[in-house]
Amino acid sequence: MKLSVITDQLYMDFEKSVYELKKLGISNIEIHSLWNKTIEELDDTEIKKAEEIICKYKMKVSCLSTTLFLMTPLYTNINKLEKFSNKFKTFNGSYKEHISKLEECIEMSKRFDTNFIRVFPFRREGGVNKNINEVINDISDKFRDLVKLLEKGNKILIMENCPYTYLPKVSLTNKVVEKVESNNLKLLFDFGNNFKSNKRVSIDEYKINVFEDYHRAKENIVYCHVKDYKKEESNYIHVGFAKGDVGCKEIIRELNKNQFKFFISLESEVDYKQTITSICDIVKFYRDEFE
Repeated sequence: MKLSVITDQLYMDFEKSVYELKKLGISNIEIHSLWNKTIEELDDTEIKKAEEIICKYKMKVSCLSTTLFLMTPLYTNINKLEKFSNKFKTFNGSYKEHISKLEECIEMSKRFDTNFIRVFPFRREGGVNKNINEVINDISDKFRDLVKLLEKGNKILIMENCPYTYLPKVSLTNKVVEKVESNNLKLLFDFGNNFKSNKRVSIDEYKINVFEDYHRAKENIVYCHVKDYKKEESNYIHVGFAKGDVGCKEIIRELNKNQFKFFISLESEVDYKQTITSICDIVKFYRDEFE
């Protein structure tokens, strides 16, 4: 099991973020957005600059954390999708545009020497009258085509469970992976998203806790996001690592018990001061327990 941190949790200035993470003892980084762009929007000059910074600080890239197949419609049109806040940068466009960006990201992943490319199971659209099995089948059909782009290499799409998509829990994204049956499509298990998603799930079968959900999908999980929430009545408040109700330490211990060999990546989603504390806390926890 290896520890990583998403760079834009500190700064949008990539070098400033990488420099500080190096000082804090981090050697693996996940890249989502930098210089006010998502990773999939970088031009060649910016990619070269990022490569130089990664080399300068002797960092390894754990994942290209794209927003592909989030802000593109599955059934309707782009105008029906509710926008995110500016804090979470997304690439918006047609399905064809997302495929084109995926092709670029596959090439970019070779330059950054990482096997993992994060993707999403489509943002929920208003007015769509489909049951969950229909949605899973339709998303599976899309991803059967997408994995063909990766079959000649060892690059892997990792689908993140997200409460703003059709598939908020890892047991649901796992249904897609099982249907597609490709080594090039696996799961990104986001602890916090899973915890927060119970209020988004209307089917009793999926109203289960994070541990149960993990065990339903664990054979296909190859990457994890670590973030914590404090539940206050019907609200979920972002808090620092292991300061909330998700049970982050217990889940990481369970991963280790099951010989998880991949990355756990901190996505703190709190302010700068709390993010620094979270990084220090997860580094200490990781070293005390697993090194």
